[in-house]
Amino acid sequence: MFTNAFYENMVKVAKCITFNKVVGIFGFTQEDHIGKISFPPVQEVPSFPSSFPHLFPGKDQLRCLIPCAIDQDPYFRMTRDVAPRIGYQKPALIESSFFSALQGETGRMSASDPNSAIYVTDSSKDIKNKVNRYAFSGGQDSIENHRKYGANLETEESRDTPWCMKMMTPYFLERWRSIFYHRY
Repeated sequence: MFTNAFYENMVKVAKCITFNKVVGIFGFTQEDHIGKISFPPVQEVPSFPSSFPHLFPGKDQLRCLIPCAIDQDPYFRMTRDVAPRIGYQKPALIESSFFSALQGETGRMSASDPNSAIYVTDSSKDIKNKVNRYAFSGGQDSIENHRKYGANLETEESRDTPWCMKMMTPYFLERWRSIFYHRY
C-alpha cells in the first residue's frame, strides 16, 4: 500500500507529465488502458527520499543511485527531467544488461519466484541456501568432476555478471544492511 508521502509524490510527478510525453516515450496508443498510461509516476517516485519518510526523515535532498536494466531506462530518464521541476535531485543511473536469474540464462528474476534472485532483505541463511541450491555457475555436477574437468565457461553465469553483483556475498549483504539501517 502506498504511504501518503509516496502518493503525494506520485501526484506531483503526474502533474509534470503530459499524455503526449508518455506516448512519445513509451509508444502508448489511444487503445491503452489508463492503468498502463498512469504507471510511469509509480515507477519514478521511489527515486525520491521523501517518498519514504519513515526511512529518510528530513533528508529530502539525498541523491538516489538506481541500478537498472535497459528496459527501465525510459522511466528514469523521465524522472531526471521531472525531478528538478518538483524540487528534488536528479537520480543517477547505472545501466546494465539484463541480470539473469540464479537458475541461469533461461530464467528471469521475478518477484513471483523468491528463489530467482538474492534480495537485500534475505538472511545469510537464505542467501547460502539460494546460492547452494539454485545458483547456476557452470560448475560440474560433483566436486570430483569439477576438479577433473573444470567449469564450463560457455554457460558460466558470472562471466556476464557485473562486478558489483559479484560482491553480493552473505558477508557483504550483512555489512550493507548494518550500515544502511544504522545510518538511516
